[in-house]
Amino acid sequence: MIRTCGWIVGAWCLLALGAGEARAQGQGRIFHGLATASLGSTLGGDVSGGALTPSASVSVHDENGWGTEMDFAFANDGDRQAGADLTTLAVNVMYMHLKGTIRPYGLIGAGAVGIHGCLTACPQVTTTWDLGLGVGGGVLYRFTDLVGFRGDARYTWLPGDGAGRPANFGFWRASAGVTFQWALLP
Repeated sequence: MIRTCGWIVGAWCLLALGAGEARAQGQGRIFHGLATASLGSTLGGDVSGGALTPSASVSVHDENGWGTEMDFAFANDGDRQAGADLTTLAVNVMYMHLKGTIRPYGLIGAGAVGIHGCLTACPQVTTTWDLGLGVGGGVLYRFTDLVGFRGDARYTWLPGDGAGRPANFGFWRASAGVTFQWALLP
């Protein structure tokens, strides 16, 4: 009985020491947070003309530059009979070079795209939501440690056939905006 209690106490001590070492290794890691408000245009592909597109994104990157971004954009096409509003909600995997004043990045992701209006001849305005796949890239120019200017281009593709839209529907979004950056410590 005493021998069993000794083994249990010894095992708990080893676990406690191991947990302490793992926690100590995690200290010192810095994560970078970025929040961007942009203004741009949705154009090309299956979208006629350019539609004014405000957008916002938030991303968090580890010290190696890899991160995750959540992106929201809304393209307002004023002509309800010949076009459609597009709402994009995406989650992207992103890599950004985190050294220097000029920081290039690339991303790939997926999300939901809402189409409100008529892309093809339709008797009434409709709203549909589909899966969208996206790829893009751009550059962040840092003015200071906290503020920068970001420009990017993204292509979004909706595979297959969807209700009220052409098959394999796709469009470009080009935007520029202000980015706020901060450090996150675990």
